Amino acid sequence: MHHNDMCMLYLRCSSAAIHLDDFEGALKYLEIALNHFIEFNQVMKMPQMPQFTAPLVSKAKAGNCISEIFALDRKLVEDHMQDLPADCADAIRNNPRYATIFAE
Repeated sequence: MHHNDMCMLYLRCSSAAIHLDDFEGALKYLEIALNHFIEFNQVMKMPQMPQFTAPLVSKAKAGNCISEIFALDRKLVEDHMQDLPADCADAIRNNPRYATIFAE
C-alpha cells in the first residue's frame, strides 16, 4: 500500500545522490523506486484493495486510510532519469525487470 509515495520518496533520494555525484547510490535508490512503481501498478490492477499485513497496522481497513500524497506516473520516472548519466539510464531502461515501466 502507498507504493506510489515510497516510489516518489526514493526518486528524491536518488536525485540527492545524483547531486552529490554518488551515481552508485543514485542507481540503488532508483531501483528501489522502480520496484515500488511496479508494486503500485500491480495493486492498482487488483479487483479490491489488499489487507495490510504489517503487525502494527494489520487490523486497519485499507478503505479507511488517507489517500496517496503523490500521483505517480511513468513521466515522473522518465523525467528523473534525465539527470542520470546516459549509460546509467540506459542500463535501467534495458533491464528486463523494469521493461513494463518503459513499455507503457
